[in-house]
Amino acid sequence: MAHFMHMVLAGLQRWPDAPLIRPFTGTDGAYAWGLVTFADFQRDLERTAAHYQAVLGRAGLHAGDVVGLWLTGEHVSDLVHLYGLARAGFVPELFSLKFSAPGGAVVRDLLAECAGRALGDVAIIFHTSGTTGGRPKPVPQSHSWCKTHSMVCWKGIWQGSWDTPDVVNNIGSFAHMGASTYIYKSAFSGGSFVQTSRPDIGAEEFLAMVRQCGLNRLLQYASWLSALISEARQNGEVLEAMQGLRQVVYTGVSMNPEDEAWALANGIPITNLYGTTETAQCMISDLGAAESALRPIPELGLQLVPALHAGDAQTQLFDLFLPLSARNCPHPSVRNRPDGHVTGDLFEEVRPGYYAFRGRSDDWIKTGPTRAAFCDTK
Repeated sequence: MAHFMHMVLAGLQRWPDAPLIRPFTGTDGAYAWGLVTFADFQRDLERTAAHYQAVLGRAGLHAGDVVGLWLTGEHVSDLVHLYGLARAGFVPELFSLKFSAPGGAVVRDLLAECAGRALGDVAIIFHTSGTTGGRPKPVPQSHSWCKTHSMVCWKGIWQGSWDTPDVVNNIGSFAHMGASTYIYKSAFSGGSFVQTSRPDIGAEEFLAMVRQCGLNRLLQYASWLSALISEARQNGEVLEAMQGLRQVVYTGVSMNPEDEAWALANGIPITNLYGTTETAQCMISDLGAAESALRPIPELGLQLVPALHAGDAQTQLFDLFLPLSARNCPHPSVRNRPDGHVTGDLFEEVRPGYYAFRGRSDDWIKTGPTRAAFCDTK
């Protein structure tokens, strides 16, 4: 399998003078952004790759070895280290500051776990935001998976106008999958992304991003987006700016139904996104629809299969199943079935081919001896 960096390098060379990253350079209340072009980023990652090849080579490491990166997730240099290390032929394993512990014990344990295991065709190792057994779970991603994420998953969620390059905000830390993978998404599409001063941006920063950086797509967790919509209810400038975006995507959890209904009724191009660290983006609602029901991204080859472990007499619930043939089926070390992977989330079919999220499978508890005796604890 060809290295995913071949795709990244080809993209960096395709749009050398175009903006790739708008790093935040301002302060709270005085918003400003710098400019990193595709060529700037390629120059820096090539220098970083040469450094890692020399230093790690002298330390006895070889191409394909796992190398941990303990990052703040707040600086463009974090992305340079990540992609420079991959360019040098190593397998980056990302750790953010939230993994901090006395003496770095958690990081050392996780790194030892991945380095001591046969990983096969691995490009990058991310970690889940939740915990397994009291600590984050390593999620290796293959080169094929990274290319699918770039060319199918990211592409599959964007709807609306494509007449000029996309400009989207980063979501969260550069040390986690969501924001760190913007580089290879942009390398494929030619778009750029704007770094925010904090994850849950306020109305003033949102307006500054639109006016100064040309933000035309907004990606937010549902609770953060609800806060912006509350501002839009009171502030005509915020509402007009949101109405002018190509797409407003929310993810993470279900959105407050009143906020979502108000946004749709007032012309905000809102869509719902479902994905996981193991699988990347899997399902999206239709832009302009009157509801947020999710449909699978068709090119991925996903399946919604009846869930046998939860449900009641009136409602059939479904598991999202990724067979081995699915393009975003996770690494073998992550899969929870011999024939593929089930995400653990449950869905109800609300109309043919469209589904509503109905919680995690472990949110449902059995209250009696029959299939009908299940309760959704949420």
